[in-house]
Amino acid sequence: MKSFLLLCLLALSIPLFSQKEPSLSFEVEGGILDLEEYLAYKKVNGLSVYLLDAEGKEYHIQVGKRDVEADLPVERNTLFQVGSMTAALVHFAVLRLVNDGQIKLDAPANDYLKSWQINKKAFSKKNPVSVRDLLIHKRGFNKDYKPRGYEPGSAIPILLEVLDGAKSSQESPVRLKKNTNKSANSHLANDLILQQLLEDVHGRPLSEIMHTEVFQALEMKNSFLRKELNKEETQNASIGFEQDGNAIPGERWIYPEEGHSGLWCSAEDYGRFAKHIMMAAAGKDNRFISQALGQASVTPEHGRRSLIFLKWDILGWGGASRGFRTQFNGNVPEGWIAVIFMNSHENWQVMNEVQWKFGAFLGEKSKN
Repeated sequence: MKSFLLLCLLALSIPLFSQKEPSLSFEVEGGILDLEEYLAYKKVNGLSVYLLDAEGKEYHIQVGKRDVEADLPVERNTLFQVGSMTAALVHFAVLRLVNDGQIKLDAPANDYLKSWQINKKAFSKKNPVSVRDLLIHKRGFNKDYKPRGYEPGSAIPILLEVLDGAKSSQESPVRLKKNTNKSANSHLANDLILQQLLEDVHGRPLSEIMHTEVFQALEMKNSFLRKELNKEETQNASIGFEQDGNAIPGERWIYPEEGHSGLWCSAEDYGRFAKHIMMAAAGKDNRFISQALGQASVTPEHGRRSLIFLKWDILGWGGASRGFRTQFNGNVPEGWIAVIFMNSHENWQVMNEVQWKFGAFLGEKSKN
């Protein structure tokens, strides 16, 4: 009991900058902890949350530190590395090309790939891999896992080296294996190919494409797609931490697979993106994609996969990179959104508990 009380007292040193609602409680070792105390107990150094309820009210919740050693707090504009949740924004950039008539969803992806081509199989000669197939992960590629990442100071391969499985990339070549990805599980290969497709069609790097076509368009002012942040960008960027609360080696790992894991952004910016997609689906904001594409972005076509988000009873997507864990949920009929970023490596248990409680809060608000 003494150790439990000590943890609670230590937790009080973690600042919380938010509106009073929602007030969450967690039962631990027979006691009740608030959000700050719970995170301290679980050794999560920092958390940033953006909530939008059914009435359009926003909540901005920041807990703890983005840099423990420098004693820097998590703030509304703090950047987190969002892992595979990057892909949703890359899909949006692809859909902007579809919306503008520059590419076709059901055309072969190889028609638009100039620097690299998807390998041909007997089954793909009459049924080539389409842009839609890549977006919904319909075909069976290898690389059904997330990238391992590189510690700062390592030699970093370029995208073509990753696609080709060059020695410098620590990866095998991207290859089409089966006609159908029956499980609809995520394949890293799809996001790598979509990145190359975007770069080939636009004729410029993905970081520049995302800056103009997504971040500027949606007024996401605290978002960058980078292999490695520059000195100015690291001023507001969180350090990644292990589950034991210690900083990861190198503080922020590097992912040349930018179309899958290259996004750094604030929770509020990700919420802004998700809100736009939901509004596009409702026909309330179709500046960048049509209502039909918006609806296809939240309506499953293959397993739980739509053109952008995953769909269970609600929309969802989770991400992880070395030192970070992220989650998005959204309810289209009720109109609420929850984005949760934490700087703790693969901390699924904590994320699931926090995510469920925020979702329950928003669901209850929508009924009142």
